[in-house]
Amino acid sequence: MSKLTKFLSLGIDMMQALPEDDPQGASEFFKYRKYMNADKMERALKALKAYLDKKGEKAPETTERRAGSVEVTVTSEGKPLLCEVRFYGEEKDNLLTDEYTPVGRIDFVRKITGEDGKLLTGIPEGFWFVKISKGSEYVSEYRHIEVKAGETAEVKAELTRFVNLEKEGYFAGDIHHHSIYSSPVWGGTDDVIESAAEVADSMRALGLTYGALSDHHNILNHKDWKACEKPDFFPIPSKEISTSNGHVLSLGVDGFDVIYDIPLGEKRTEDRLRKEFVRITDEIREKGGLPQLNHPRDLQVSISWNRDFYDMTDIFETMEIWNGSNPMYFGSTNAKAAMFWRDLLEEGRYIPATSGSDTHNTRADDYHEMYGEAMRLFKELGRLSKDELAELSEFKKELESFRFIVGRFMPMLESWAKTTLTSGCVRTYVKLNEGERPNKENVLSALRSGHSFLTVGPILTIDVDGVPMGETARLKNGTATVNIGLRSNRKLEKVMLYSAKGREYTVYLPEKESAPYYDYGTQLKDFVFEDEDYIFAVASGDVTNLAITNPVLIRKA
Repeated sequence: MSKLTKFLSLGIDMMQALPEDDPQGASEFFKYRKYMNADKMERALKALKAYLDKKGEKAPETTERRAGSVEVTVTSEGKPLLCEVRFYGEEKDNLLTDEYTPVGRIDFVRKITGEDGKLLTGIPEGFWFVKISKGSEYVSEYRHIEVKAGETAEVKAELTRFVNLEKEGYFAGDIHHHSIYSSPVWGGTDDVIESAAEVADSMRALGLTYGALSDHHNILNHKDWKACEKPDFFPIPSKEISTSNGHVLSLGVDGFDVIYDIPLGEKRTEDRLRKEFVRITDEIREKGGLPQLNHPRDLQVSISWNRDFYDMTDIFETMEIWNGSNPMYFGSTNAKAAMFWRDLLEEGRYIPATSGSDTHNTRADDYHEMYGEAMRLFKELGRLSKDELAELSEFKKELESFRFIVGRFMPMLESWAKTTLTSGCVRTYVKLNEGERPNKENVLSALRSGHSFLTVGPILTIDVDGVPMGETARLKNGTATVNIGLRSNRKLEKVMLYSAKGREYTVYLPEKESAPYYDYGTQLKDFVFEDEDYIFAVASGDVTNLAITNPVLIRKA
């Protein structure tokens, strides 16, 4: 699936998810939005591009800029810091801020510092907004610089770690990431160029302390990946198994290649497909691993969980409900996966939730070219006269829907793409026992127990009368105290609490003065529960600043 097709599919899903009375909606689009799909819209955009080319309205050629360089030095508590550095292009009179105000383009450059906390890199001349960061536990630093051809601009930053979650037993990781071993060079199909060592450093730059390299098709990465172990990082061997009815993570199986035998022809029966899923998940467990269902509501049928197999979802020990390749936004495949997960909770079928970046490109520039072309077509379409539009009347529905999608969702997608789409963009924090460091056994145990939360930024935990996420609180009188721990290096708006039978509660967070970090921790006393219940929390500012906990299960004492 091309980047454009994926984007169009995502936009159509989000458009279709809007309520009929949406105040920003346009009723004429709702008349035919169910008819729309990405293939139809892509054909319409090809026709539009051909028409614009005929008119002489071709995409502007990129002007080569002379290069300068930037030298970045980052420390924390006076010590060199391996971290992420992003350069965002600016215009002299249009300076960016840490709110990532959309400017109609995606053109950032992602780099990481070395072990010595230094980065020396070439950058085209011009004005740049620099973000220096290391995940959820550090206060990010921002700089405006001008790069001049033939000169070196200097940036120095001291990152403050406002909380050390390791002291509380929490460790961040990414269990779904790809490397060059998923590429055609090694018999795969994905365009990935990063080595195992480059992936490990990319993860560490975002503050991750464990990670899994989950390549397709083979386990050739295992030796290289295990060699990436460092005092601050533990690599877990893994593989993402293709089945033609979904993707299964073979997490923690070391040196053994679990293969789903895809039946063909007359052998391809539902019974045979089901038995293969049972066989491989059993085999993963027998080999000391954890079988996980990845992205169960993906856009592509072949890598999405077959809805006919809904009754056997319990063969998996965890479920990836948040995949970093698209935002967690109403109507997206992530939102659908999260709803699927909650539907299972409603049935009493609790499967702990996880996240994974699904990174195929640590540079995170996948959407740069596609976004620019989509914005160009959007602008040119708006300039066409009625007579010119009449020449494209065959594609009226598709082009009007395209304009609606771009106008409504592109600003959000721009902010999301600028801040995520790389290693650890979504990460799973696991809670380990006091004094433990991550290893294969304790990380897998924490994941399968649901002792974890998922985040693109905020640090969010929840407990019921002291009973933590993934455990069962047994209440005598149906009421308890719900404790919400919430810390963030960016402002947040609210926390949503979700319980059984569709109950939802909103806790609006107090407005706080601008600060390097925010503590929104709160306590809800005498919270009323049903005899058979659960509660989990979601903290949000926008799609770039969001966290989800695993639930606390509630039962009568």
